Amino acid sequence: MANASGPTSQDTRIVLAPIRWETYESLARDLVDNPIRMTYDCGTLEITQHPHRHESFKKRCTRLLDVLTEELDIPVRSGGSATFQRADLEKALEPDACYWIRNEPLVGLKPDIDLTVDPAPDLAIEIDLGHSSVNRKGIYAALGVAELWAFDGDTLSVHRLQPDGTYMIQEQSAIFPFLPLTEFARFLHLFASEGETRVARAFRSWVRDEIAPRYQA
Repeated sequence: MANASGPTSQDTRIVLAPIRWETYESLARDLVDNPIRMTYDCGTLEITQHPHRHESFKKRCTRLLDVLTEELDIPVRSGGSATFQRADLEKALEPDACYWIRNEPLVGLKPDIDLTVDPAPDLAIEIDLGHSSVNRKGIYAALGVAELWAFDGDTLSVHRLQPDGTYMIQEQSAIFPFLPLTEFARFLHLFASEGETRVARAFRSWVRDEIAPRYQA
């Protein structure tokens, strides 16, 4: 079964099922240099092509987080949109961005990360401009990603992994408990009317003036 949907400003998705894990692995190898994302969940394969708008939102989120961790001297390992696979779970996906923060000492300078032995990212970023046919939250939960930030172009929401294996929306990040999410979202929205460099510089000044003194205290 296959279907594709979505206007050019939305994600374009193709869903294929049933697909064997071995078929997914073969496609992942063959299409590694193509600008698409693949999500696999127990026989269902979703192939997604993102529009420019999606990539812009992703870059804006990661740029602010890069400034935040740099200014506060927080050790971090960035995973970008690397593919994370667990053959034993028959689950795989590529986040829009991900970070090891609390577990950074455990992965630090490793050239490769294997989620069967290494910890999952502490934080993943999801830019959701459409509606996935695959339960991506369920895959993140199975992989053990502790916190998920979702941004749909309007609202930023933070989801924290619970002991029962589900995510619950939180008012505050457990990874960055000192960060007012309303302010982070405000800077994300500023990108719509200001240049990226100007917003990044304004955010840096805000972090230095408002966050750093309390964070270092």
